[in-house]
Amino acid sequence: PEAEGEIIDLDVAKRYAVAVTSKNFIKLYDVSRREYKVMGAPRKFEDGDKPLGTVKSCRINCSGTKVSLLVEITPAAGVNIPDTKFYVFDIEYDSFLSFDVGPGYVPVEHTWDPNDPRLVSFQVESVKTGNGTDNEEDTEDDKSVDPEKNEKPSKKVMTFFVTSENKIKKMDDTEMDPSVSTFVGLNVPHLYCVGRDPEATNEEEANEQQRSSTIVKKTLRDFAGLNTL
Repeated sequence: PEAEGEIIDLDVAKRYAVAVTSKNFIKLYDVSRREYKVMGAPRKFEDGDKPLGTVKSCRINCSGTKVSLLVEITPAAGVNIPDTKFYVFDIEYDSFLSFDVGPGYVPVEHTWDPNDPRLVSFQVESVKTGNGTDNEEDTEDDKSVDPEKNEKPSKKVMTFFVTSENKIKKMDDTEMDPSVSTFVGLNVPHLYCVGRDPEATNEEEANEQQRSSTIVKKTLRDFAGLNTL
């Protein structure tokens, strides 16, 4: 319907699909049949009557129970910026969970594990504050960077465990090598990115990868070593 706006993003996982519209509605579908079936009424992205932001991207988990959302906020008229928070729409409880990845970072990509509906990963990138420098507040995880440069990694992948009972819990924080351009997938125990393999062992191999990107696989911290057993 026109009142709900045009679809601006769509995601499919197994038998479920989610769409977000230009008027901030979240719409759910069962696509397992020849004709798709709408699941429930469209949900406006708001807390009561209070808008939470403008949804720009959506991803649904494999059980069709949760939807992750990337959002823009409007701090001043005509000014739209990425929110440092991401949201998860808990479909069963009709509520929105949120997690702030800052300070100094914004989420830019996201995906759920294809088999475990509780696991979701986000690529986050560093942002500059109004004075042109990175936000000076640091979390413990932000301190694990090159001590000579004393600066935060420009990109990393954060993985979370999400349940209705325990909300959003951070599970892993993986710095992305500068040779990696984009995070594309999570399939425990691995993260998958597009870029050049930072472990290229010789000059010829490195030069070849500079000419064409490849899929780079990285093991989540909690599973490091298991893939060699």
